[in-house]
Amino acid sequence: MENFNSATGKTEGKIASVEEKPATWGETLLGMGPFLIAPAIFITGFLVTSLFGALKPPPEPILTIVSSILVLIYVGPFLFVLGLGWVKGFPRWSYPYWGIALLFSIWLMDAATPGLRFFGYSFEHDDLWGWRAWIPVALVAVVAFLLSRIRPLRLLAKRLWQDWTRLSFAIYGVLPLAVLLAFDEVHAEEAYVVALNLLLGLGALCYMRSIYTWQRILSLLAGLLVTWAAATVYLAIYWNGRQEPWMDNPGNWVDTALWMNKLGGFLVLILLVPACLGLLRLFVNKIRPLPSA
Repeated sequence: MENFNSATGKTEGKIASVEEKPATWGETLLGMGPFLIAPAIFITGFLVTSLFGALKPPPEPILTIVSSILVLIYVGPFLFVLGLGWVKGFPRWSYPYWGIALLFSIWLMDAATPGLRFFGYSFEHDDLWGWRAWIPVALVAVVAFLLSRIRPLRLLAKRLWQDWTRLSFAIYGVLPLAVLLAFDEVHAEEAYVVALNLLLGLGALCYMRSIYTWQRILSLLAGLLVTWAAATVYLAIYWNGRQEPWMDNPGNWVDTALWMNKLGGFLVLILLVPACLGLLRLFVNKIRPLPSA
């Protein structure tokens, strides 16, 4: 039986939680960070577009400088938090950052960003990122390792062994990318994507404030399922009867809903895969010999 003592901030009983008190609100806000990035980017993009739309088209050098500054504004703090999480031994709030950073780097390797200008360098139409996609994450890893050596990696292994939901939280961190994938080719979707990311952020909030393992995984599952259900309804309505130039036939809500359900089921399955680590830990603890008297 588990009981949380609010006076001491500890879990009492036969089975203690890995983290015996909820995360602080500061840690909770950090854990919600990856799900606030898309809203911040869309809002900033809207403001910048509105500003330049009201003025004469600025010279190309100014556009290059502005785009470079905007990239640094978002990428810089993200990489700093990424490294901070490593140096501090991978606390619970750091996992979604690493989840989205690793998956985004994998995706970016085969992606082209034509027209992107970054301090004078312009990407061409067929200019794939390739190995360059890993430069930011690799630099963070090298600097963090030099600052903290091997101890954070040992803590990472220990904490994942004790609490498998941390790995699920890392997987949960890639869901903003899944939302963007689902809304590919959808026009004027910014406001809805912002709302969906905020729903994911609520799931992260509940996760960070939870005490027990079942509460944590339930928070992540609820965040995913509610967000995905809302996205499915929107996309089913959007694509029903719509035909874009690249489509052979008009879309219909049934096919859209089926596709979203399949993808959603896959995401739920992936989110629960780390539970195998928890089962392995239970098995190891069960067969471990008792200490001699």
